[in-house]
Amino acid sequence: MDYYKNIDKICELQPTGRPVKGVEYTFLTDLAVEPVTVEDFKIHAKIDYNTDDRLVTMYLKAAREHLEEVAQLSFGERTVRMTALSMVDNWKVMYGPVDTVTAPYAKFGKDIITNSGGTNVSIEYTTKWPTGLPMDIVVAICRYAASLYAFRESVVLSFDGKTIDPKQWLDESEKAVMKHGNISFI
Repeated sequence: MDYYKNIDKICELQPTGRPVKGVEYTFLTDLAVEPVTVEDFKIHAKIDYNTDDRLVTMYLKAAREHLEEVAQLSFGERTVRMTALSMVDNWKVMYGPVDTVTAPYAKFGKDIITNSGGTNVSIEYTTKWPTGLPMDIVVAICRYAASLYAFRESVVLSFDGKTIDPKQWLDESEKAVMKHGNISFI
Protein backbone atom coordinates (compact mmCIF):
# COMPACT_ATOMS: atom_id res chain seq x y z
CA MET A 1 0.00 0.00 0.00
CA ASP A 2 1.24 3.48 -0.83
CA TYR A 3 4.59 2.23 -2.13
CA TYR A 4 4.72 4.71 -5.00
CA LYS A 5 4.85 7.55 -2.46
CA ASN A 6 8.26 6.29 -1.29
CA ILE A 7 9.59 4.95 -4.55
CA ASP A 8 12.96 6.60 -3.95
CA LYS A 9 13.35 4.51 -0.78
CA ILE A 10 12.04 1.26 -2.24
CA CYS A 11 14.45 1.29 -5.16
CA GLU A 12 17.35 2.06 -2.87
CA LEU A 13 18.47 -0.79 -0.63
CA GLN A 14 20.15 0.14 2.61
CA PRO A 15 23.68 -1.12 3.31
CA THR A 16 22.06 -4.02 5.15
CA GLY A 17 20.41 -5.02 1.87
CA ARG A 18 17.02 -4.82 3.58
CA PRO A 19 14.13 -4.14 1.18
CA VAL A 20 10.80 -2.63 2.17
CA LYS A 21 8.11 -5.30 2.58
CA GLY A 22 4.61 -5.48 3.98
CA VAL A 23 4.00 -1.84 4.91
CA GLU A 24 0.52 -1.21 6.32
CA TYR A 25 -1.16 1.75 7.94
CA THR A 26 -3.98 1.29 10.45
CA PHE A 27 -6.05 4.11 11.92
CA LEU A 28 -6.36 3.34 15.62
CA THR A 29 -8.60 6.35 16.16
CA ASP A 30 -10.62 8.50 13.80
CA LEU A 31 -10.90 12.26 14.02
CA ALA A 32 -12.87 13.26 17.11
CA VAL A 33 -14.04 16.42 15.35
CA GLU A 34 -14.64 16.86 11.63
CA PRO A 35 -12.60 19.76 10.21
CA VAL A 36 -15.68 21.27 8.54
CA THR A 37 -18.84 21.83 10.58
CA VAL A 38 -22.31 21.37 9.15
CA GLU A 39 -22.96 25.06 9.80
CA ASP A 40 -19.87 26.18 7.85
CA PHE A 41 -20.72 23.82 5.00
CA LYS A 42 -24.28 25.13 4.84
CA ILE A 43 -22.91 28.67 4.44
CA HIS A 44 -20.64 27.43 1.64
CA ALA A 45 -23.45 25.53 -0.10
CA LYS A 46 -26.09 28.22 0.57
CA ILE A 47 -28.39 25.82 2.41
CA ASP A 48 -30.77 27.55 4.81
CA TYR A 49 -32.82 24.64 6.14
CA ASN A 50 -32.12 21.73 8.51
CA THR A 51 -33.89 18.84 6.81
CA ASP A 52 -30.70 17.54 5.15
CA ASP A 53 -28.31 17.90 8.11
CA ARG A 54 -27.81 14.13 8.49
CA LEU A 55 -27.10 13.82 4.78
CA VAL A 56 -24.71 16.78 4.89
CA THR A 57 -22.85 15.22 7.84
CA MET A 58 -22.45 11.99 5.87
CA TYR A 59 -21.16 13.83 2.77
CA LEU A 60 -18.71 15.91 4.82
CA LYS A 61 -17.19 12.78 6.35
CA ALA A 62 -17.05 11.00 2.97
CA ALA A 63 -15.41 14.04 1.36
CA ARG A 64 -12.82 14.33 4.15
CA GLU A 65 -11.99 10.61 4.07
CA HIS A 66 -11.64 10.57 0.29
CA LEU A 67 -9.40 13.64 0.17
CA GLU A 68 -7.26 12.26 3.02
CA GLU A 69 -6.73 9.11 0.96
CA VAL A 70 -5.88 11.13 -2.16
CA ALA A 71 -3.33 13.30 -0.32
CA GLN A 72 -2.15 10.53 2.06
CA LEU A 73 -2.57 12.99 4.93
CA SER A 74 -4.61 13.17 8.09
CA PHE A 75 -6.79 16.28 8.31
CA GLY A 76 -6.96 16.29 12.09
CA GLU A 77 -5.85 14.54 15.26
CA ARG A 78 -5.78 10.75 15.15
CA THR A 79 -3.54 7.84 16.08
CA VAL A 80 -1.95 5.80 13.29
CA ARG A 81 0.03 2.56 13.42
CA MET A 82 2.55 1.82 10.68
CA THR A 83 3.79 -1.75 10.52
CA ALA A 84 6.28 -3.33 8.16
CA LEU A 85 7.73 -6.79 7.76
CA SER A 86 10.97 -5.17 6.60
CA MET A 87 11.83 -1.47 6.64
CA VAL A 88 14.70 0.74 5.48
CA ASP A 89 16.29 3.22 7.88
CA ASN A 90 14.68 6.35 6.43
CA TRP A 91 11.03 6.34 5.44
CA LYS A 92 8.46 9.10 4.89
CA VAL A 93 5.32 8.00 6.68
CA MET A 94 1.89 8.42 5.19
CA TYR A 95 -1.01 10.10 6.98
CA GLY A 96 0.97 12.85 8.71
CA PRO A 97 1.74 15.46 9.75
CA VAL A 98 3.27 13.65 12.71
CA ASP A 99 2.76 15.33 16.06
CA THR A 100 4.06 12.76 18.56
CA VAL A 101 5.56 9.28 18.32
CA THR A 102 4.64 6.64 20.86
CA ALA A 103 7.41 4.22 19.82
CA PRO A 104 10.48 5.39 21.80
CA TYR A 105 13.02 4.01 19.33
CA ALA A 106 11.65 5.91 16.33
CA LYS A 107 12.97 9.35 15.52
CA PHE A 108 10.98 11.67 13.30
CA GLY A 109 11.99 14.70 11.34
CA LYS A 110 9.51 16.27 8.95
CA ASP A 111 7.42 13.05 8.85
CA ILE A 112 10.47 10.88 8.07
CA ILE A 113 11.31 8.00 10.37
CA THR A 114 15.07 7.77 10.79
CA ASN A 115 17.21 4.95 12.15
CA SER A 116 14.22 2.68 12.66
CA GLY A 117 14.76 0.13 9.91
CA GLY A 118 14.67 -3.56 10.57
CA THR A 119 12.19 -6.37 10.53
CA ASN A 120 8.75 -6.49 12.13
CA VAL A 121 8.68 -2.71 12.63
CA SER A 122 5.65 -1.23 14.42
CA ILE A 123 5.40 2.49 15.06
CA GLU A 124 2.44 4.40 16.45
CA TYR A 125 2.12 8.14 16.04
CA THR A 126 -0.44 10.86 16.43
CA THR A 127 -1.17 13.44 13.78
CA LYS A 128 -1.91 17.13 14.10
CA TRP A 129 -1.45 20.23 11.94
CA PRO A 130 0.85 22.56 13.88
CA THR A 131 -1.01 25.74 12.91
CA GLY A 132 -4.39 24.24 12.11
CA LEU A 133 -5.70 22.76 8.89
CA PRO A 134 -4.88 24.98 5.89
CA MET A 135 -7.93 26.86 4.62
CA ASP A 136 -7.54 25.54 1.08
CA ILE A 137 -8.03 22.01 2.43
CA VAL A 138 -11.16 23.15 4.31
CA VAL A 139 -12.49 24.69 1.09
CA ALA A 140 -11.62 21.51 -0.87
CA ILE A 141 -13.62 19.42 1.63
CA CYS A 142 -16.56 21.83 1.24
CA ARG A 143 -16.33 21.71 -2.56
CA TYR A 144 -16.15 17.92 -2.66
CA ALA A 145 -19.03 17.52 -0.21
CA ALA A 146 -21.07 20.10 -2.15
CA SER A 147 -20.57 18.07 -5.33
CA LEU A 148 -21.70 14.91 -3.53
CA TYR A 149 -24.72 16.79 -2.18
CA ALA A 150 -25.67 18.44 -5.48
CA PHE A 151 -25.10 15.40 -7.68
CA ARG A 152 -26.32 12.46 -5.64
CA GLU A 153 -26.19 10.17 -8.64
CA SER A 154 -23.45 9.53 -11.20
CA VAL A 155 -25.11 11.35 -14.06
CA VAL A 156 -24.06 13.95 -16.57
CA LEU A 157 -26.42 16.92 -16.68
CA SER A 158 -27.08 19.30 -19.52
CA PHE A 159 -28.24 22.88 -19.07
CA ASP A 160 -28.82 25.10 -22.09
CA GLY A 161 -26.92 22.65 -24.28
CA LYS A 162 -23.87 22.67 -21.97
CA THR A 163 -22.81 19.43 -20.38
CA ILE A 164 -21.86 19.40 -16.71
CA ASP A 165 -19.90 16.40 -15.49
CA PRO A 166 -19.87 16.15 -11.66
CA LYS A 167 -16.54 14.28 -11.81
CA GLN A 168 -14.85 17.46 -13.03
CA TRP A 169 -15.84 19.29 -9.84
CA LEU A 170 -14.63 16.42 -7.70
CA ASP A 171 -11.26 16.40 -9.50
CA GLU A 172 -10.77 20.09 -8.70
CA SER A 173 -11.10 19.34 -4.98
CA GLU A 174 -8.48 16.59 -5.28
CA LYS A 175 -6.09 18.99 -7.03
CA ALA A 176 -6.54 21.54 -4.25
CA VAL A 177 -5.35 19.16 -1.51
CA MET A 178 -2.44 17.76 -3.50
CA LYS A 179 -0.20 20.78 -2.93
CA HIS A 180 -0.06 19.50 0.66
CA GLY A 181 0.02 15.85 -0.46
CA ASN A 182 2.45 13.33 0.90
CA ILE A 183 4.05 12.29 -2.38
CA SER A 184 7.68 11.78 -3.34
CA PHE A 185 8.63 11.97 -6.99
CA ILE A 186 11.61 10.29 -8.60
